[in-house]
Formats: sequence, C-alpha cells, structure tokens
Amino acid sequence: SHEKILENIEQSCTSVDRFLRHGIGFSLEHDSTVIASCLSVYVTGRYHEILIDTYDPQQRNRGFATAVAQAYLDHCMMQGWIPLWTADEINAASIAVAQNLGFEKVGEYPDFYFIFG
Repeated sequence: SHEKILENIEQSCTSVDRFLRHGIGFSLEHDSTVIASCLSVYVTGRYHEILIDTYDPQQRNRGFATAVAQAYLDHCMMQGWIPLWTADEINAASIAVAQNLGFEKVGEYPDFYFIFG
C-alpha cells in the first residue's frame, strides 16, 4: 500500500530522487495499509509545499489528515522551513484542515489544467 505514496510523489514532484534529497513526508498506517500521508511536493529553499491525502474515502473526516499534517508542520518548524498549503477553492475539506492547523489565506491565483494524450 506504499504504492499510493509513491504514486503521489511521482505525480507531484519533479522526481522521486529529488523528493528523497529535499522533501519530507509523514504517513499514518494501520495493518500495513496507508491511511493518510502528508508530503513535500515542491521544495524551493526553505519553502515546502504540502500534498495531503486520505486514501480511503471511508477514513475521511476522522482527523487522520490533520494528524499527519501536524507531524509534517512540527518537523518543518524544527528545521526552520516554511510550509505552504494550496487548495482549489472547491476543496472544502483541504481548506478546513489548513484552517484547523492555523494556516491563513494569503491570496488566490488561477489554476490551469491540461490533459495530454
């Protein structure tokens, strides 16, 4: 079940090697099944952008995303890194977790998606 984390890294980071050199991640597991994770997806200097996921929809709204994100944030703070959280405006769950953890909205920007293939 760690394939889910690897898939997130491969889809969101420049490369797995770059993630292993510059990123960090925390996960919550039960019976060898990954429930939730919080990973660095973009790292520039001291700035770490967060990707958070609760993989099984039945496990959502139980505080698991908040728990892994809090561990991630605690580690960032100990290292002097600056965590960044971005979320689409329609992703109310992500916005709620960010607000619960003390993030404040600082701006908006357009998001463009392209489908190749």
